[in-house]
Parts: sequence; structure tokens; C-alpha cells
Amino acid sequence: MGLAADRAQLVRRAALLHDIGKLGVANAILDKKSQLSPEEWKAVYEHPRITRRILERIAPFHEMAVIAGEHHEKLDGSGYPDHLKGSDLSIESRIVAVADVYAALSEDRPYRAGIELDETLSIMSKLIPVQLDADCFEALVSVVSSRRDDATAPMPQIIGSPLGYSFKNRGFKSAAFESAL
Repeated sequence: MGLAADRAQLVRRAALLHDIGKLGVANAILDKKSQLSPEEWKAVYEHPRITRRILERIAPFHEMAVIAGEHHEKLDGSGYPDHLKGSDLSIESRIVAVADVYAALSEDRPYRAGIELDETLSIMSKLIPVQLDADCFEALVSVVSSRRDDATAPMPQIIGSPLGYSFKNRGFKSAAFESAL
């Protein structure tokens, strides 16, 4: 994506910490195998704001807090928690948002198995350019396509969070993410 090395490092760190706000969401909600109630969704919708609050308390993490806290915002303003629109979102926030959608679709969740790569990319392509940034999506496609062509390379798990559902099975692959930047 042509980011300077310091900006790429900022994105990597924000991506690793983007779901730390799930500390403020009950495990019973995060691990629930059935549909969430409106009240439970309300708690889930707060986790990006909690992420921002946690990271803002550490002075050097202020900019990272903004990026990580915007990982559920969408270009059309339909995201959460602040309903920010395209011009209000930095390229760094857009990268983390695309990577988060990829992870959310492709990784196992308590309520469903992960979706296969082709279907994941197909679903994501329908969100371009209304919700997700086209350039960030193309960078993701480039990374996963290059990995698919190399049978020895592991498929990238773009974001892995110690607080995410997939902690036991997947991890952050910095080389894959770095090549997207």
C-alpha cells in the first residue's frame, strides 16, 4: 500500500490490539453459539470504544488507539461505534477494517465454521466501495492470491488478536500483513 515503515508498524500494532476492548464484553456474549439479543449486541458494539479508551491511557499509543478504535467503521457511515464516513477514516483505519472483515469471515466462530477463501473474498467484494476501501481490499486479494499460488506458504491470517475467537488456532502473520502494506 506504500505506507512508510513507521506507519506500517503503527497499523500492525493497531491490528494486534484492535479487539482489546472485548475485555469489557462478557465471555458469555463472545462465546454464545446462538443469535445475540439486542442488549447483547449493544455490549458488542461498545468494544471498539473500549479499545480506544484502554489504548488512549498510554501516551505513545494515542494514534494507535484511534486506528484500533475505528476497525468497525465503514465508508458509508454504517459502522460503529461513531458512524464515521470515508473522508473521516485514515488509510490506516481502512486497512485494519478490511483485515478485520477478512478475519471475521474466514476464521471459526463459536456459532459457525470459518468461510472458505473464495467465498470470503466474494462476500467482501460486494462491500466495495460502499463499506470497505477498494485499494485496501485489492492489497488483501494480492496477499492471499500470492499465498494461494505458493503451496508451501501458509494462508495469511491477517489479524490475530489475543482476545479474538481464534486465539487457540490462529496467529498474526506479520510477513503476510507486511506484504499487504
